[in-house]
Amino acid sequence: MTVSMKQPAAADPLDPGEGPGVYRGLIVKAINAQPEVLPDVGVWLAGPHASRLAIIFPNIPGLRIDGWLYESGGARLPLDSAGTRGENTIELRHRYQLHPEVVHVTTVTAGPGAVELTGHLEVEIENAEGGEEGAEKGARSAA
Repeated sequence: MTVSMKQPAAADPLDPGEGPGVYRGLIVKAINAQPEVLPDVGVWLAGPHASRLAIIFPNIPGLRIDGWLYESGGARLPLDSAGTRGENTIELRHRYQLHPEVVHVTTVTAGPGAVELTGHLEVEIENAEGGEEGAEKGARSAA
């Protein structure tokens, strides 16, 4: 995880702006109805398959955290989708390249003074080789 005390020169403080290491700026930002209390969280791309979680805490001026979500060496776990899930929450879906039926779902939730990340695996039978039997085999291999 990278921690920087400098704010990027961009319209939204979570957006990394343009420059080295930025493939695409802010792609999703959590809805934050209490920005004076809750951290702002968003996701930007450092490469076509390399997602970063950006966090700014309102009670620590100048602090910006940009963390790798998952190492995507060889695009083995590329970002499939990202979106909001209610207030203060983002959901990210990373699909396993070797087992496209297996998706790692990460939920990022901002709370007072904290950001919680939780994750679980989902098996999408429609993407499994060999239907349900292939999905079961893929899920066992990914575990």
